[in-house]
Amino acid sequence: MSNLVGKWKGDHSENMENFLKAIGVGDAAKKVAESDNVSVEISVSGDGTWTIDTVGGIVKKNKIIFKPGVPFEDVRPGSKTEKIVVTLEDDKLITKPVDNPDGASSVWQVVDGHAILAVTKGDVTAKRIFNKV
Repeated sequence: MSNLVGKWKGDHSENMENFLKAIGVGDAAKKVAESDNVSVEISVSGDGTWTIDTVGGIVKKNKIIFKPGVPFEDVRPGSKTEKIVVTLEDDKLITKPVDNPDGASSVWQVVDGHAILAVTKGDVTAKRIFNKV
């Protein structure tokens, strides 16, 4: 069982404004997305299906349900729909676009008891740090 499973509350972000600019998010949406008022619940069922349920931030509410290694459609930051695949490697959830090599990618992992979401677009990386609830 992954140490990512549980409820997490946003604490702070690093370099989020530059990442949002890199993915083409407008100024008004950037202010909402930069907020640390984000909560996430990560769960995994007995059949290996993962759920990441996010409340707050740019999308307001987003729930993705997936099996690692199986591509699916998702609403990405900036409200764009894209086919992505999530893999589980060394207790990290790694998200990559399937058909767009220039699309944003992300890595969820736990470091020193905090969930870290690192998002990358090109050479720009931002991090959102969460505390366990």
